[in-house]
Amino acid sequence: MEITGKLLKKSDIRQPSETFTIQEFYLDCSRYNQITGQKRENILKFQVTGSKIDTVLSKVNNGDLVNVFFNVKGRFWEKETEGETKKGHSQSLDVWRIDIKQPSNGETTEYEDDDLPF
Repeated sequence: MEITGKLLKKSDIRQPSETFTIQEFYLDCSRYNQITGQKRENILKFQVTGSKIDTVLSKVNNGDLVNVFFNVKGRFWEKETEGETKKGHSQSLDVWRIDIKQPSNGETTEYEDDDLPF
């Protein structure tokens, strides 16, 4: 899949295990109503893993307008804790390529990651 947007913020690189590294970033894919001009906010969180962090994500900066190529991955999970089984679902947008359409002009807006749905 492919989508275009403005890179808002890259997270720090995390290493949850010895063999797995991950870096997430936020992309502003907002659109505007053609009649009213009202913004329809659409901020998406993507992830880059392993060696692709250096080859894909290191070349882009906050504020760049980019094309992001990605796969959607999802799975059900179960976790047993203290005799209780929790079940859930997780999904991710795994990036495999980023093309810069327009580099930033040095002006970036600060994006706060609060994980709230509203």
